[in-house]
Amino acid sequence: MKDLDKVIKRVTGGKGGESFLILGSEKTAVIDTGAAYCASVLIDNIEKELNGRTLDYIFITHSHFDHVGAVANLKAHWPNAKVAGGTHAADILARPNARKLIRKLSEGAQQLFDPEGKFPPVEYDNDLLVCDISLKEGDTVSLGDITVRVLDATGHTRCSVAFYLEELDVNFMSESVGVLLKSGDHFPSYVTSYSNAIDTIEKFRKLNARYFVVPHSTEIMDIKEMPGFYDTAVRVAREQKDKILRLHDEGMDNDAITNAIVKEMSPILLKNNQTEEAFTLNMTNTVKTVIRDFRPEEAKA
Repeated sequence: MKDLDKVIKRVTGGKGGESFLILGSEKTAVIDTGAAYCASVLIDNIEKELNGRTLDYIFITHSHFDHVGAVANLKAHWPNAKVAGGTHAADILARPNARKLIRKLSEGAQQLFDPEGKFPPVEYDNDLLVCDISLKEGDTVSLGDITVRVLDATGHTRCSVAFYLEELDVNFMSESVGVLLKSGDHFPSYVTSYSNAIDTIEKFRKLNARYFVVPHSTEIMDIKEMPGFYDTAVRVAREQKDKILRLHDEGMDNDAITNAIVKEMSPILLKNNQTEEAFTLNMTNTVKTVIRDFRPEEAKA
């Protein structure tokens, strides 16, 4: 872990999303950017760790605002940096409506996490919020002494990918494995497919990386210290799916199910740096997905 600390630096700018800088012998890369409102701090943190080097790549695990919000700000500061994400993420970020929603959610994050107005209002060039490089399963990007291998990791979104640092045996996971809350609880986070999320969890288990980073977590974890991680990820995903189906079978419609889960989670959302607006949007789609996949005839009715 000590050696990892020399080449993997947490450079997160503020609440709501995490960002890590990878210092290869020849190239450098950021994995996810966090929200846009704190981009100025993110840039300062990266500059400090680069120590005169430039930023070469901006890797994104998926296209949600709390993972790509500051992409345009980084591109403006390092215009030669290449934004690299999954093929589907590239398609999404090419859509004006998607970029508009990202900006809207970014502004909501600023209202929640910066009530005193310490940061300037969210501002960036929408045209810079795009992918320069489309990646697919098995693609690799060399940082010199570190090879970044792309893993398809859908379930949270259709555009989710993970980045495995081969020589370091570190897997920067997609949110399809869920999120580790500050309380220590593991919360499931599949939005587009329960079965794809389970497949992703099992793919990561088979990869058997010694170290891993869970989205929204602040540190690198050691599987030897968390041997039950994958079992827990599967269990909580299944329990949420079963709960949604139970409420559905009891006669609740999709909106009522969503509202019930959001109400239950509201007390801990703020503690875990999540906006209720974004959480509600994700949960709305999660409920729809579960009903579609497990009660297809009723979903069509």
